Amino acid sequence: VQDASGGRAWLARLAGADLFIGVPRARRAELEAVAEAITSTVGAETERHPMLLGVDIGGAIAAADEAAGVLLRRAHIALVDARAEPGSGPRIVVPG
Repeated sequence: VQDASGGRAWLARLAGADLFIGVPRARRAELEAVAEAITSTVGAETERHPMLLGVDIGGAIAAADEAAGVLLRRAHIALVDARAEPGSGPRIVVPG
C-alpha cells in the first residue's frame, strides 16, 4: 500500500474488520492502485497455510472543502455497495 500511494497512506481501524486507509491528495488512479495492492495481497495464497480470503473495498475522493464526515459517509456507502456484490471489485466514488 505504501508503494502504491507513494508512501502517503495511513491506516485506522474503524470497527471490527473495517479499516480506513487515507491517502492525502490522491487521484482516482492512485486509489485504484492501492485497492489493487490490497486485493492482490489479501488474495495471495501461501504455501504453509492455504486459505481463501476476500476483501471488499469502498473509497471516495474528497471534493474541495468537503467535510471529513461527509467524505467518510460517501466512502462508507461505496463500501456497502461493494459488499452487496462480492467479487465485483472496488467501488471508488468521485465528487459530483
